[in-house]
Amino acid sequence: MNGTFSASAGGCVFPHDPDIPVTRVPIIWQSRATTSVISLTPALDIFDPPPLPAFPAIGKQVLHRADRLGQVVVLASGGSTFTVSLHGGWNATTRPAVHLPLDPHYRRRSDEALRFSAVVLGHRLPARHPRRITPARHRQLVLRLHAYDLATADASLRQIAATLLDPIALTTPDDVWRDSSLRTMARTLRDEGSALVHGGYVSLLDGL
Repeated sequence: MNGTFSASAGGCVFPHDPDIPVTRVPIIWQSRATTSVISLTPALDIFDPPPLPAFPAIGKQVLHRADRLGQVVVLASGGSTFTVSLHGGWNATTRPAVHLPLDPHYRRRSDEALRFSAVVLGHRLPARHPRRITPARHRQLVLRLHAYDLATADASLRQIAATLLDPIALTTPDDVWRDSSLRTMARTLRDEGSALVHGGYVSLLDGL
C-alpha cells in the first residue's frame, strides 16, 4: 500500500504494512518498492497533453482505492495489468504526465511506463519478459538463501561449498582450495544471498 513503512515485525522494514489483516483484498505495493506502479502527475504548464481516456477504454478496472497520496487504479488490458497511482487527484488524468525518478530502477520504470503509454495512445505494445521465476532461477535463489543461513551460523566457505555444492571441498588441499571454482562459487552464493536478504528481495516483485 502507499503509506508509511512498518517496522513492527521483528524490526524489519516491509514494502507494505505487515499489520494489515490477511484477506483476499488486493495489496498495492508502495511505488518506491516496485517498478510496476506507474505514477501519474499533472503535467508542467509548458506541456499540454491530451486527457487520459476513461479507464474502461483502457482496460477492465480491477481495483480502485484512495489513500493519503491520491487514487490507485489497477487496470487489466489484454494480457497486461497496470497499477496506476494518480498523484494530485484527478488532475493527473486531465493533463497526465508520468513521474520517473532518476534512480537505479529508472530503466525498469520507463519500460513499464512505455507499455502503459502504448496502450493509452494505441501504439504497438512493447515486449516484456514474462514475470516468472524459472526452476533454474528458483534453485539459485534457494542456494543463495542457504548460503546466507550457513554464513550467519559462522560456517566457513569450505563448509558452505561442501554443504551446497560438493563434499570434496572439505578435503581439498589448501593450495588447491585457494584457487578452486568451488571456493569462488561458495563466496558468490554467500554474498548474493546476503544482498538478497538485505533488500534485494524487492527485485522479485519485478521478475528476475
